[in-house]
Amino acid sequence: MVMNIRKERHNVVQHIKRRDIILKRELGEGAFGKVFLAECYNLSPTKDKMLVAVKTLKDPNLSARKDFQREAELLTNLQHDHIVKFYGVCVDGDPLIMVFEYMKHGDLNKFLRAHGPDAMILVDGQPLQSNGELGLSQMLHIATQIASGMVYLASQHFVHRDLATRNCLVGNGLLVKIGDFGMSRDIYSSDYYR
Repeated sequence: MVMNIRKERHNVVQHIKRRDIILKRELGEGAFGKVFLAECYNLSPTKDKMLVAVKTLKDPNLSARKDFQREAELLTNLQHDHIVKFYGVCVDGDPLIMVFEYMKHGDLNKFLRAHGPDAMILVDGQPLQSNGELGLSQMLHIATQIASGMVYLASQHFVHRDLATRNCLVGNGLLVKIGDFGMSRDIYSSDYYR
């Protein structure tokens, strides 16, 4: 969850047409709704289609819709190499959808478990090979990227109130980004630290 301590910038949230989003498979589910891997067309001027992660809103009541809009406005303003890129929303029909950059290796928690000292790839229940344990320099690289993202959030007067490995995502080349900012009714509360 992210808290905006000072509200200043107002970038326009990009609206994406539902016909441009093709769901491929479910990636997970949370309190907000399901997350899917999808192809998105007409998102980039240099690519015909892109793989994206889409977060759906399962409860379309008025309060949830307002929270959805607030989170979209917040995410539009966050742009950094170690913050998951937010592309926009699809609000024509239900469910409401947020479109994010797809991080191929999923969340950092699962990634670390798969690359820990006891991790093995199983084929038909038999150990085949180790995924390869991460070295100290790789772990420091991961930590440095997360710290960079947190420094950026602080510079923007945002507080991520649920930083955890499950809320960091891993892409190619051990690129790590902070994501899953969550929805909160008090996301724009200015008296958070009073």
